[in-house]
Amino acid sequence: MPSPSVLLVEDETIVAAIEAQCLSLRGYAVDKAATGEEAVELFSSGHAYDLLIADIELGPGIDGIETAKLIRKVGYIPVVFLTSLDRRDVRNRAEGLGNYGYVQKGTGKEPILEAVAEALAVPREKN
Repeated sequence: MPSPSVLLVEDETIVAAIEAQCLSLRGYAVDKAATGEEAVELFSSGHAYDLLIADIELGPGIDGIETAKLIRKVGYIPVVFLTSLDRRDVRNRAEGLGNYGYVQKGTGKEPILEAVAEALAVPREKN
């Protein structure tokens, strides 16, 4: 059985490297994108990702929530958001996507890994 394929969207290079290494050590195949636009392009190119992990704040360009919305227009994929923002307005925007996970940055690798496992356990037909 192939490793689950994850598309990680993180604009901070060091953070992306640490997150990707953590996921790789747990057996996930990880592709990284530094911007939301790059992530949409990768997903739209036809690669079959099993999960999108997106930082909400991505600097200039579209944010992680908008990235997830655009990707979901191409095809369904579960989403886990990583963020240092814990504001209600941000959560409300994310809740509009339906099935997703939300992990506060700085809480360690276990909450991220748990959210990833939970997201991958949801049947793909669910929207």
